[in-house]
Amino acid sequence: MNAANPKVDMWVPGAGPRPWCDLLRPAQAPRQAIVLNVPEKRMYFYPEGSDGTTVATYAISIGREGWNTPIGTFKITGKVKDPTWTPPASIHAERAAEGRPPLPAVVPAGLTIRSVSMRCG
Repeated sequence: MNAANPKVDMWVPGAGPRPWCDLLRPAQAPRQAIVLNVPEKRMYFYPEGSDGTTVATYAISIGREGWNTPIGTFKITGKVKDPTWTPPASIHAERAAEGRPPLPAVVPAGLTIRSVSMRCG
């Protein structure tokens, strides 16, 4: 985003030129099922029976810098409605060492711990 918009302040985008952004669906990815575009942080869902032109897209969270998201072709082997997240001891220890408030033992589905968003266009 910064490379495409060198004159735009990413923290205050409304203060200068309008940011340029584009949906970068990977051309080499099959347009079926679910496609994750890691650099774009978007999930593309192509409904079954679609010819590849019908798509639903969602913003996703893919971890943090230094925690690489696996790249490749994967098969979904199970689904859980409204999953919870149990932060490991290492995350609790890291937050305590940084003086940050503790996370709950179990983070319920839909709970946003921290969210930052930017609107393009």
